[in-house]
Amino acid sequence: MNRITTLLLAGMLLASCGNNNHKGNTGTQSAAVENTNADAPMPVNSYRRFSGTIAGQPVVMHLVEMDNGSFMGNYYYVKQGRSIDVYVVKDSTGTNNYTVEEQVGKGDVANAHWNATITNGAIKGKWLSADGKKTYDIDLKTELPAGSMPLEVYSDRDSLALFPGKKGTPSADISFTLLLPAEDANKEDAAFVKTTLLNVLGCDSMHETDIKSCIKRSIQEYAGSYRSDAGELYDSTSENASLNYYSASVFNVIFNEDGWLVLQNTSSSYEGGAHGNYGSSYLNLDLVNKKEWKLEDIMTVDSAALSALLETEARSLFNIPAKQKLGESLLVDKIDANGNVYVTNTGITFHYVPYEIAAYAFGESDLFIPYSKLSNLLKPEFKKRMKL
Repeated sequence: MNRITTLLLAGMLLASCGNNNHKGNTGTQSAAVENTNADAPMPVNSYRRFSGTIAGQPVVMHLVEMDNGSFMGNYYYVKQGRSIDVYVVKDSTGTNNYTVEEQVGKGDVANAHWNATITNGAIKGKWLSADGKKTYDIDLKTELPAGSMPLEVYSDRDSLALFPGKKGTPSADISFTLLLPAEDANKEDAAFVKTTLLNVLGCDSMHETDIKSCIKRSIQEYAGSYRSDAGELYDSTSENASLNYYSASVFNVIFNEDGWLVLQNTSSSYEGGAHGNYGSSYLNLDLVNKKEWKLEDIMTVDSAALSALLETEARSLFNIPAKQKLGESLLVDKIDANGNVYVTNTGITFHYVPYEIAAYAFGESDLFIPYSKLSNLLKPEFKKRMKL
């Protein structure tokens, strides 16, 4: 399905078809979460920025609860700045109880997990090491300090029948979760973020000035493409299970402070075949200078120097011995710097989607390099902006 694939890769499949079981919802985190609701469950369709401590160490966590009750989240230790993805699962022991699995390492690597209570205003519980021998307290509260942007979550999902009204017809399930500046965000900052998103989503090429209207038009194109392309593959003598497509796009926050808003967009789809495809891309938005920072703005791209640093990080991530060639464990013999990067307070992460450097089974790969190892490559303007 060429048209659908093109839309996905362009980041435009952030929406669902508007004429079948359509559902749209909006939720907001204001600059200050209402204290009166602090003990209530975290609202569906909401973004929260938490800060506090784990084992007494300062951390920041970003969490998005989607309209189906599932979560996208990550956190980082302030001193390290390396983002750690988390997988949040509801625990049947209590209304607000959850198990939070950290996603670190590749292969059969055991990870730490949390037993925590997540509410509208706080996360409290215990952090447990992978071997169960260490336990630390978790004490986080919602906080949007000066320089952070309040965000609104807009979500939509739909199920589109290939042949409406026909029993047993294949269908396409489509969903998106989009983060937009909330109403109480700084007006100039909000305008910059919205303009950037309009460009990223291809809305300017459709002469759309409103993101939600742009999404609705993209929805219509998806619907037409699915029915046209999948319809050509339909075989009335078979079950056509491979024509049950899906497409999803979820935005999350990586960094939201000091005038930075770093966004992650994870898109996934299935269009037939052995398995679906997915991958994440990033926007490094500087609200102070109203600028989107890209790799070439951040540093001088010295291929040899960066490849050496990336190889060191990859060997650690994939547990590859120093004397073993990368190609014996990965799909490449050398790791080149790509432009899919995101910044935090202490370093830059190079992100690789499945098949880019490693097999599909390994998933996506993040290679983090601290600024201290990039000092000779970082450009003066970026150093000044990051106060390095």
